[in-house]
Amino acid sequence: MGFGVGLVGVSLAEILLRMSGRIPTGIPFWASVTTSAPFALYLMIGGYWLKRSDVPEVRYPRVLAITMTGMMFLGGFFTIIGVTFRQVGIVQTLSPIRWGLSVGGGSGLLLAFLNAQRIEKELASERELIRSAELEERRELLNYLNALLRHEVLNTANVIEGYATGLMESLDGDEKDNAATIRRQARELTVIIDDVRFLLRAAGENPSMEPTNLSRMLRDELTSLQDRHPEVDIDRDIPDEVYVAADLMLKRLLSNLLENAVEHNPDERPWVSAEVSVTDDTAAVRIEDNGPGVPETVQSDLFKPAQKWDDRHGLGLLIVKRLANRYDGRIELTETGPDGSVFTVELPLATT
Repeated sequence: MGFGVGLVGVSLAEILLRMSGRIPTGIPFWASVTTSAPFALYLMIGGYWLKRSDVPEVRYPRVLAITMTGMMFLGGFFTIIGVTFRQVGIVQTLSPIRWGLSVGGGSGLLLAFLNAQRIEKELASERELIRSAELEERRELLNYLNALLRHEVLNTANVIEGYATGLMESLDGDEKDNAATIRRQARELTVIIDDVRFLLRAAGENPSMEPTNLSRMLRDELTSLQDRHPEVDIDRDIPDEVYVAADLMLKRLLSNLLENAVEHNPDERPWVSAEVSVTDDTAAVRIEDNGPGVPETVQSDLFKPAQKWDDRHGLGLLIVKRLANRYDGRIELTETGPDGSVFTVELPLATT
């Protein structure tokens, strides 16, 4: 940048001297000025422009080296010409040197910039190839884990449940209770495995969104919830025909959200309210319960895989969070306390 300012200043000073009449001028001089001025201006603004380009700072020394090489090559060449064919007066002698420095430096900076951009594009292509390979390895690992859970762990849990059921029929007292505990835990393990497999599946595929009837799907899930938990009182406020941009996995989001509201509710009369409200571009699903609330110690990490709240409870909310992200939506704990909690999921409306 400093070289460019200096060369522009020299050109202006030379023009003023020649325009004053003290030094003769002519077509060669004006040709020299007009052809070198763009290069000098480029040198002057090049540093400012380079900092705002996509060229990283690690490339700056190389850009400077190429620029200086260009200046020294053409500048040195025309210095030899200026000295060898010395004209009358120092200004006439410096004109070719000024031209060589301007054109050499400007050309060098341009070539350096283009070279740096080419290198960055090549590196970006290499990073993309590496990323694609890593994604493919990750997809293969997810498929392997999914198959392992389905064929090995899930089968083992089913075997344990079957043997526990058989023991319950032949035992009495505490031993029967122990067998019942084994069966209950095996069933719980089956549910958890199913949730983990679902998360692996959701992470390993590309979603294909289409208009999905949120109203109908939520009503169906409330009916299923009532069938599974007939003791639960359910209130609903669901407008007709609300469509969101989603896929069939939306059913899993809603079922986990509703199950989360009743599964660990110790109230004698569990209660759930489902409400849908619509704005210009989103639909908000508000699920309220009368449970004991979410412990304050886990609220900040409620939707993170590492949170330590009840495992089954946490997996359900993790699924809801992942699916909300899948649909470019969001979920939040709107309210919580000893009288219950409110979870709200916002989803983008379908465009057609």
